Amino acid sequence: MGSHKRILISGGTGFVGSALIHELLYKRHSITLLTRDPIAASIQFSGKLRMISNLDELSDSEQFDIVINLAGASIVGGRWSSKRKQILLNSRLDVTESLLAFCRRAEHLPTTWIQASAIGYYGTNSQDNVNERSPVGNGFAAELCRQWEEKTEELYQLGIDRTVIRFGLVFGSSGGSLPMMLAPFRLGLGSIMGSGKQNLAWIHIEDLLCAIALCIKDSSLEGIVNAVAPDCPTHEEFALATGREMMRPVVLRIPETLLRRLLGEMSGLFVHGPRVAPNRLIEAGFNYRFADLRSALMDLT
Repeated sequence: MGSHKRILISGGTGFVGSALIHELLYKRHSITLLTRDPIAASIQFSGKLRMISNLDELSDSEQFDIVINLAGASIVGGRWSSKRKQILLNSRLDVTESLLAFCRRAEHLPTTWIQASAIGYYGTNSQDNVNERSPVGNGFAAELCRQWEEKTEELYQLGIDRTVIRFGLVFGSSGGSLPMMLAPFRLGLGSIMGSGKQNLAWIHIEDLLCAIALCIKDSSLEGIVNAVAPDCPTHEEFALATGREMMRPVVLRIPETLLRRLLGEMSGLFVHGPRVAPNRLIEAGFNYRFADLRSALMDLT
């Protein structure tokens, strides 16, 4: 990532955020973490970074080179009632507005803002091939991502470079999507969700961290970047590959109708999904450590 940077991070205590902070600390960058629970965060990171619970704790003369905004309640965590949808939206927009308010009053503007988003932006049409130029899709996840991304468009007026990184499903051994997806296989109940033809856009946590580092380093990546692996299997291909790697049978096919009864609107995350291409990372010469599903499963299972 180059020379020493002063970095302000929100949403740094989750799976991706904590992995990113450990990587940034290893590279000797100075981290200020905005968190609701500074005491817990201090324990989590062994007191190696500065914790604040409110941006009012920062003076107008504070200097940061980079802002990384990862804050937002998990989209997978209960049925999407009207109340839950509002929580998901507010948890993203409120923190983003607070960070923008700090930038408006800051005497020294950061040069770069890294904004998290998700491939949910593209909606739930399983037949689509999409890339960074594709329009917003349909459904709640797409609307959530659209509003979150649009909230940061003011950065252009402030003169701050903005890179929006749309995460795929993040695979890691200790967090992210994979442990939950592997649990049925460990019990000998490997399953295919829905038709199995829906696409599964994913990325290994190590590649995601490297992609974020590249987006910080390379200003030509300003704009939208899909953080996914170039290998985008169907869910059936994922299930069969996982079964082979773990030497477990794939014995079930869970109908979409059952998932919709159990999960409601949120079931769309599991039974639909476009094929997402990481065109901009590939064009930038990004070197994936885990470009295909098999290599990731071999590393993580």
